[in-house]
Amino acid sequence: MSWVDTLPTALQIKINQLVTAQPSSQVILDELYEHLTSPKKRKTPQRKPRELPSANNGQPNPHHVKFSGPVNPQEIIFQLTNLSFGSPIRRKYNLLFHLLISPDNVPHPVLSIVNIATQTPEMSVTGLKSAIKLCMLAPILGHSTVLTKKDTAMLCLWLNDHAAFDAKNDPIICNINLDVIKKQLIEDGKVPPHAEHQVGEDDSEGDAIKPINEQIIFFLQRQFGLCGIELHNFMPLARPMQNTLKFNADSAIAISTKGNNICDFVAASAYNGSKEGSLLLLNTNEETAFMIFGFKKPVLLIEFSTIRDISYKDITRFTFNMLVTIASADGEDKVLEFSMIDQQSYQEIDDFVRRMKIQDNSFDAKLREKQTENTEADVVEPALQEAEAGGDSDDEEEDGTYTGGVEEGEEDDSDMDASASEGSDGDDSVSEDDDEDDDGLDDDKADEE
Repeated sequence: MSWVDTLPTALQIKINQLVTAQPSSQVILDELYEHLTSPKKRKTPQRKPRELPSANNGQPNPHHVKFSGPVNPQEIIFQLTNLSFGSPIRRKYNLLFHLLISPDNVPHPVLSIVNIATQTPEMSVTGLKSAIKLCMLAPILGHSTVLTKKDTAMLCLWLNDHAAFDAKNDPIICNINLDVIKKQLIEDGKVPPHAEHQVGEDDSEGDAIKPINEQIIFFLQRQFGLCGIELHNFMPLARPMQNTLKFNADSAIAISTKGNNICDFVAASAYNGSKEGSLLLLNTNEETAFMIFGFKKPVLLIEFSTIRDISYKDITRFTFNMLVTIASADGEDKVLEFSMIDQQSYQEIDDFVRRMKIQDNSFDAKLREKQTENTEADVVEPALQEAEAGGDSDDEEEDGTYTGGVEEGEEDDSDMDASASEGSDGDDSVSEDDDEDDDGLDDDKADEE
């Protein structure tokens, strides 16, 4: 049984003890080993685990690094473990910042997504300052209003096209529970154990995150910054004049990063076609702003500099729709429609669009003409259908056949008797205003007679 020597020492000892106690088991173990290692005897092929986009596709990319084994612990800057990723693959990974020593002995920071089981990076990016287009920490709709979930954030990171791993260039998105991150950093010695008692008391009744978690975010921003990534924080904070909530609801959030009336971050529930998601508008500085729809793949990231115009339609008490026209390099504009957007966010979205100096095309002649045609069709079609059906709808009060509780069999055949029945005193459920209208109609009929 030479194959036993390839096993871990502890398992070798157990197998040798078993063979010593039961010599006949040696033959069975050999047959079992041969069966498991022979591909011809397998009825079903081994399932290949799904992996992140490979860095070896096509020509070598200077931003991509390939690792065949775990990272040297001495080269680790810091890591966030056991995070739930939603993109590019739905799985739990570790997020690791570490160093890569170049041939000229110069260390370069690397961001890696690490397989938890093997501890081997599956996706690694270097040259982070030029590789990253946008990195942000944002609140999650539906979580910001729940006491036990308001300290959960969404970490989103987009690569520039020249640093992408494939043509789809899916973003890196994961959920971060700041309470869990705090415990990890305390265990790693990055944060002192007594830090929570030094930053002030927790206002558990407020909408802002805990004071200790504010410090955790500031720590993350410093670490990301040292590696060349600017982490934009849009989580609501308790400190005045910084990341102040203007409104906070299950389906809409607005935040001012400077604590004034200008909201730099607006999120609202919406639809893109039949796909439900969250619509985000955010600006990282005065000149750069993004529109995002997600966070189920594919996630849309639109730079405001590419938006030609925006128009609103179907504005109701609870929702509205928004048409976004995006300028294309090939000369053909692309129009995206986001529907059923929560009405609470309308004013903030409109203000945001105006600040970005995007043209409001809601009153465009072509759009008005199209809406008018649709409106006329909506009116004419039901009228024709009602005429074909004899003008009798299901609602007796609306189609004029309500007879004040008189059964259909008791009605007279003539139209005059039906009209008289509608105007009779037997209909006690009609209001005074309706009575006055009926009296006016009776007078007109008397004049006609």
